[in-house]
Amino acid sequence: MKFIKILFISIVAIVLVLAVTFFFTKGILLAKIKTTIIKKVETAINRKIDVGGISYLPHKGLALRNLRIYRESQPKDAISIKSIFTKIDLARLFKSREIYATLILEGAKSRSIVAGGVVSIESAGFKKLLKPLENFALKEIDIKRIDVNTPYFNVANIKGVISFKENEISAPGIQLNYQNKPYTISFDVKNAKTQPDLNISLLGADLKAMGRIKKTERDLYVIEKSNVQYLDSHLECNGEISNLKNPILLLSGNLSLNTQDLSSMSPKLEQQLGRLNLAGIVDNEFYFRGPINNLSKWQTGLKSHSRGIKILDFALDDITLNVKMEDGMLSIPIFTAYPYGGVVNSSFRMNFAERGVPYSLHMVLKQMNINGIARHSQLKNSKLYGLLDSELTMDGYMADPRTIIGKGYIHIYDANLGPMPLLSPLVGNVYGVLRGMLPALKNVDIRGGACDFVIQKRKIMTENLILWGDALNIKARGYIDFDKNLNFAVENEIKEVDDKTSEGWRKTIVEMMSSVGKMIGKAYLTGTLDKPKWKFEYLGGDKNALGGKLQDTFKGLFE
Repeated sequence: MKFIKILFISIVAIVLVLAVTFFFTKGILLAKIKTTIIKKVETAINRKIDVGGISYLPHKGLALRNLRIYRESQPKDAISIKSIFTKIDLARLFKSREIYATLILEGAKSRSIVAGGVVSIESAGFKKLLKPLENFALKEIDIKRIDVNTPYFNVANIKGVISFKENEISAPGIQLNYQNKPYTISFDVKNAKTQPDLNISLLGADLKAMGRIKKTERDLYVIEKSNVQYLDSHLECNGEISNLKNPILLLSGNLSLNTQDLSSMSPKLEQQLGRLNLAGIVDNEFYFRGPINNLSKWQTGLKSHSRGIKILDFALDDITLNVKMEDGMLSIPIFTAYPYGGVVNSSFRMNFAERGVPYSLHMVLKQMNINGIARHSQLKNSKLYGLLDSELTMDGYMADPRTIIGKGYIHIYDANLGPMPLLSPLVGNVYGVLRGMLPALKNVDIRGGACDFVIQKRKIMTENLILWGDALNIKARGYIDFDKNLNFAVENEIKEVDDKTSEGWRKTIVEMMSSVGKMIGKAYLTGTLDKPKWKFEYLGGDKNALGGKLQDTFKGLFE
């Protein structure tokens, strides 16, 4: 909004200066008057500007090229404009001292926002031709077409008329297209010169937003109860704005957010959030206080409660969240959720006031049901079950993912994880084949697992991953990095069978699996999480009778 405001004021001032200057020069010696134009525009808008060049084209009018409008507080951060073509009706300027100008704006840019289009400006008559800003009054701005592009959204074909009366500004219907959908902005400002009273609305097929901002006797701008309904989400808020030069905003309200509505707000959000498969409704109470342009001075609070949140097919029931921000420090002292019969408790801190934005996270998860995870994933038809405990501590700087360090553990117990083919290739697929041949093998599954891990150098590393079952243990050490690359060394450990207590079928199976284990020996898991690759060392080889018979059969299953 500040970009649009600065751009609008600058364009009006440029039109006035160009109108008067061109009237007196008649296009002669344009190069010599560039300094005069810069000086007058800087005085009008109270900002420093640079102009790369000035020229006159009969079919487009007077042109300023390569403009830069500098921000007062950030001199290195300027609004740049590739060119402004201004065609002025000189007859009206000379006869009635009215300005009617058509502007073609090309390549106006502020940071990542780019705008361009065609606008007509009409003024009421003014008395002093040499000083048009004295007693100058806008009559009408006719937006023929403006397009605005940002990394997150594009607004196309903005058009409509803004009318200026003695003490009122109004726009009964400015049309625009957003994601190929039409919307209408309407507003009017009464008592514009003394106590502005703004009513504004934005309407579309999926959006209804209405609000009012009114200046009070105390020189505050009060935001009266405002409402926004977007698809299935609803916002109510009120507050106030003070000190317009360096605005301080106070805002509080309620937001009921259907998370799936976020994806439809912009293609960029849809792309980013689509990977999360986000679903569910979050009810929020919030407040905000602070200078809009100074993040380190923000004070915020948020209390949230969810209904059926789902992220990456991971369900989080009954979320309770408290968020606070003060002096640049964002803290989440309370985050509680109940996923799949378990409980998650975590806390989080992030310091925006410190260079690099350091953060820290601590999370504890207890007694989460693995069967619940499986039901909401590609394993929904499996019979996996068990309980999961985990803990994670992590620190780093948001500015650089390489700084992340952390540690934690995972413990799975009271479980049946099946043969786990990804993590147990030494027996995984072999085990699956034997299960088909000998149904009784279903009683010999992996019953639990555990590991400690550390996070550093963009890797999650472990030296003691173990999965255990009635007949075998599977051990691994290695890492998965942040790009999902795998590097694990894996080996099996066949458990001995007590001849006196074991059933005959179980003894036979364990003997067969032991032979297969000797034949395969060790394995190395590489590739990526999406496309894992296995490499095996066949210790028994052809010298092992069972190995000689099974090697060709099972080798194809792994490589």
